Amino acid sequence: MAECLDLPVVPEAGSLDELVKNIEESVALFLKDEDLGRVGPGGAPGGAWDARTRRRLMGRRRLLSESQVVSILGTFGFSVHDQRGSQVKLRRVVTNGVNETLVVPLHDDLDQGTLHDLFRQASRYIAASELRSRFFFEE
Repeated sequence: MAECLDLPVVPEAGSLDELVKNIEESVALFLKDEDLGRVGPGGAPGGAWDARTRRRLMGRRRLLSESQVVSILGTFGFSVHDQRGSQVKLRRVVTNGVNETLVVPLHDDLDQGTLHDLFRQASRYIAASELRSRFFFEE
């Protein structure tokens, strides 16, 4: 698994070669049709939490598939915009006309680290308090 810190893409793979391919697909898919003047570093929340602090603040992660993550994000107005290889591009347009874009890997069972990173990326656009119960069990 890898996380692209300045772009909301979270590819995962079983091998290094597959990961490189998935990173290329994810970044290309994210940048396709984007206004590059509006794409830039985003203050993704979270930071370097240790595992104990993360569990205390978030609870246990749910086991989710890509279709469940797409469905969760769909409740917040995101819809499938494009697909490339094993990645799907979700987009919503906010009231001021700005595109908000996320890229989700197409896997039946997403890795727990991938789910956490998707939560962090989605939190750039959606309040973490609104997402938390959908990605984590409350403890």
